[in-house]
Amino acid sequence: MSNSCFHYTSIEALYNIVANRSLHFGSFGMMNDPLETKIDNDLLHELYTNEFSESELPQNFYFKRNNIDEFQYRAFGFSTSKSGDDLSQWRSYTQKTKGVCIEFDKEALEKQLVKLLHEKRPVSCECVYSITKERELLQRYVQLVRSNGWYKVMNQSNPEFMEHGLTQFEYMLAFQEMAIQIKHESFEPESEIRFFLLQDNFNGDIEIKPCAGGLTRYVNVNITPECIKSIRTGPLVDKRNKFMIQELFMSKMDKFVEVSETASPYL
Repeated sequence: MSNSCFHYTSIEALYNIVANRSLHFGSFGMMNDPLETKIDNDLLHELYTNEFSESELPQNFYFKRNNIDEFQYRAFGFSTSKSGDDLSQWRSYTQKTKGVCIEFDKEALEKQLVKLLHEKRPVSCECVYSITKERELLQRYVQLVRSNGWYKVMNQSNPEFMEHGLTQFEYMLAFQEMAIQIKHESFEPESEIRFFLLQDNFNGDIEIKPCAGGLTRYVNVNITPECIKSIRTGPLVDKRNKFMIQELFMSKMDKFVEVSETASPYL
């Protein structure tokens, strides 16, 4: 299995990544896709009802999550793809193909993220795009609620409610990790590998910057030269940029990087 993943972006963004040796992890609450992390509430309710009696967990109690929920603003992500030369992504994310595709070393990037965590938890996932896969994720989550006894702290009427106060964030972290994996089926061709940090489980500063929707929160994640494996230039990038990109890496990261051209035609 390949250890590479790919990020399509502008040359300006590439410069900032290399010069600052860092990546911006954006808040899921202000992503371009309004359906980010949105789950099928009816399906989740159905699965809870099938698993729990009302005395264990009231049937009207389930996590109704939509695109304005607070947890989205407490989760930060960075998107990559399994595809390293995809014309649709050149068009969508590189200023009309005048950008680059950065090949990342998945394991090296994960190591950088794990350093920021209070406790070791997942920091990446492959997104799912079908209702069948979403059902499987939701079902596994509901089963975790059962097997870990989380339903006791989720139900204030449960006699063991007070005894499980220290676990109150565990079921929310698990919920966030599950919801982050869900994407609308229309994005399936992007084959996204998503890196993420959850505010309640990492040490780091949260910054605020302007964005298309107004203001957004983000986290800077430091990277090492080993995190970047190669660069591919888009269909309309001036060929002379190959040498400039290599010089940028040598001057800012003391690293030689292979720079190649896309095989995709610009149609």
